[in-house]
Amino acid sequence: MGRVGAAGARNPEPRPRTGPRPADVHKTPAPPSHPGDNDPVRYAILGITQAEDDQGTVIPVGGPHVRALLTALALRPGRVTAPETSIDEVWSDAPPQDAPAALQALVGRLRRTVGRDAIVSAPGGYRLTATEDDVDLFVFERLVREGTTALDRGDPATPATPPPPATPPPPQHPNPQTAPATSAPASHPS
Repeated sequence: MGRVGAAGARNPEPRPRTGPRPADVHKTPAPPSHPGDNDPVRYAILGITQAEDDQGTVIPVGGPHVRALLTALALRPGRVTAPETSIDEVWSDAPPQDAPAALQALVGRLRRTVGRDAIVSAPGGYRLTATEDDVDLFVFERLVREGTTALDRGDPATPATPPPPATPPPPQHPNPQTAPATSAPASHPS
């Protein structure tokens, strides 16, 4: 029996394919859209979950489930998170029918985003290869503790002084030998 198309007309049964599909024969991998697997990544989980490369550029993480997984892992940087915990934190009361497989798929998507080495499979679950200094929540908590300690010792100026902004390195020309010459700014007599 044929399928019914959008206009109600019958379409013939699809013919079974034999051999590889043409699109599969010459498939070339897409260029990576994530930082290099050894590049540092920082994670923002206060507010909308985001990842940033070492230059502060936001890395698009994906949909709500991928962001929820990143949040679940970032709450425990450098420590293993059990699959049951991740499933509970990503899907709450309505996990998919095959939740472990769905979790594996999400981990794969997250690895493609932040780098395959950023999420490690370990005995007992998955681990985000980050430190607390890479996650804004823990940086915030540390700054609050430091500020409170400074106030307790009677030093109110310390908590009011923000840390110096990170200065990105100057842009590098891909080939220093062909880089345009720079000259010092001309001085004008007053």
